[in-house]
Amino acid sequence: MRLSVSISERLGKTVKNVAENEKKSVSSLTTEALLYYLQEKKKKKLGYQLLALAGKSKVDKDIYKFLEKSRIDDHDRA
Repeated sequence: MRLSVSISERLGKTVKNVAENEKKSVSSLTTEALLYYLQEKKKKKLGYQLLALAGKSKVDKDIYKFLEKSRIDDHDRA
């Protein structure tokens, strides 16, 4: 999929330099960075949900399903 975004000149130069240093294309570096960002956001959200569940007097019976789903989704990368 092709996607156009606007970024600052400074950030663009930094991305190009990092891609060149890592011998990657700008596209692959950007994809990697976005996947990392989205995964970290998801982990943070799951962490807050787990903390909410842990705060209950009893552990939710669906906790194991919840944990297993998060593990499976982490391995299901595009």
